[in-house]
Amino acid sequence: MKRTAFAVAGVSLTQLLVAAAIGLPLTAQAQARKNVEETMAPVPGRKSYAQDLLERTASRHPELIEFDIHAMPPGAAQSVIVASKNPGRIGKPTDRDDLEVFKTGTPRVEINKVGDNNVEVAVPLEDVTGRAIGTVEMTFPYVAGTDEDALIQKATAIKDELRRRIAYGAEDLVAPAQYDPRTPIDTYAQYLVDDTLAKQPGVLIIVLHLKDPKTGDYPIAASNIGRIGKAPDASDLAVIQGGPTVVAVSADSSRVEVKQALSDASGNVVGAVAIVFPRRGVGDLSTLKAHAEDIRDSMQRRITNVAALYGPYRVARQEQVVQSEYDKQELGGQQSLPMTKAVTSGEKLEQASQEGYSEAIKGVAGVSPANSKGTANDSVNIRGIKLNLFSNYRINGGLPTVGVITVPTEDKERIETLKGANALMFGVASPAGIINLVTARERFVHAHRERHPRDHRPRQVLEPGLRLSSHAEAHAAG
Repeated sequence: MKRTAFAVAGVSLTQLLVAAAIGLPLTAQAQARKNVEETMAPVPGRKSYAQDLLERTASRHPELIEFDIHAMPPGAAQSVIVASKNPGRIGKPTDRDDLEVFKTGTPRVEINKVGDNNVEVAVPLEDVTGRAIGTVEMTFPYVAGTDEDALIQKATAIKDELRRRIAYGAEDLVAPAQYDPRTPIDTYAQYLVDDTLAKQPGVLIIVLHLKDPKTGDYPIAASNIGRIGKAPDASDLAVIQGGPTVVAVSADSSRVEVKQALSDASGNVVGAVAIVFPRRGVGDLSTLKAHAEDIRDSMQRRITNVAALYGPYRVARQEQVVQSEYDKQELGGQQSLPMTKAVTSGEKLEQASQEGYSEAIKGVAGVSPANSKGTANDSVNIRGIKLNLFSNYRINGGLPTVGVITVPTEDKERIETLKGANALMFGVASPAGIINLVTARERFVHAHRERHPRDHRPRQVLEPGLRLSSHAEAHAAG
């Protein structure tokens, strides 16, 4: 039976683990160090974690013209730009309107239709717990008819990427990206953390303390919150040296950290892994501990040895597929233009297969039927404006179709509703929006048999949008 230590925490999870590991009384645990004391002070001439995070994020979003992160550094009297795509802006005071975004939580959109011809979007910046710690400001190219709601959605998606990489406060932003420059970055260990985190949306933080093959120390070699090169504390070393798994609860009972030893696929201990979850209930400690063990086990199966963890690793970028105009599945092909788009598919589409697409999309916000039920066509309104029956309907994002009849949906994979004046990008059309019908693509597959839940008869089951091969059709008919 595995040993486990449970602790009721102070404000710093790392320090709470120390208290739990060495058996400090509850009063001593309450005196744990704050998160700001867990972070490293800025080092002149060394890139900050915020700047490193911004540059990595900007590389994935080349559409960003400008990109700033605003926050109040520890001990500062006002909020400033702590990271920017334009390094010359770093240190400048935060404008009043950007500060208002932080205070109110309300996004700001400012369209500059002259001059630079761009649009600025500012949204609150949050840490992994969802607590606002600053403002992130992004500048996109301005395109006539740009949908402001879609711009906010796009900016929020980028902000959420940042959120999963920021620990518990602005102090982490101004700390060095590498606490010890000798600890390498972009390693296989970092890829393992990133890949695992992407598959675990319910996890807040993953940190790996790994044995350095050169020094024998156990610094942080990979994490989603930076602090690369940070030395281990007593609880890290205790777990690595065979101590029990430690489960610690934060002072506000909102987070649970599970720290346990990490081994390679051969069973050799290579370090420790700390996994932090949001706590959703009083009785979920055992469940979260078991979940952390499952995550740890899945990572261990992918580790050859500690040297491999410190080795360089670059993720290959997917090649772009060039499509013909009438073979584009998405509205506008690659969606470089910010737009509001709702997708209807799956069960809702299946239920409306004989009543037309207007029945399938009636639940989409801003969409309403233009004709009474039973009318011979599927005419709809988007945001109160009726669609033109001859110009506002598309097949597979390109081919125009007319909406003068009720169109069955049984051969459709999904229905996309593009709202707003971006409909004009498709030519002369009502500015209300576009309805795009995406047909199910035919692929040959083998079906498998499944028992019907009511009559226990076997039936053929196919993936959505697939057709039986001739061999399978003959088998099904028999």
